[in-house]
Amino acid sequence: MPNIDGLEFCLKIRQIPKFKNLPIVMVTARDGLVNRAKGHLAGTNKYLTKPFKPEELREVVHQYID
Repeated sequence: MPNIDGLEFCLKIRQIPKFKNLPIVMVTARDGLVNRAKGHLAGTNKYLTKPFKPEELREVVHQYID
């Protein structure tokens, strides 16, 4: 995303009251414990790293739309 990264975007969304409970699934190439912790602290519900299996993404999405 131009001018903002996913973590910053997530933090901004979480500051808006009506989006406080919006499920956020971060899909990123940044792997590792530190990056996962940053995602968690930013407010993501799920942190998927690339490459991932399509079934894995479908399963995560279904958790939040069913």
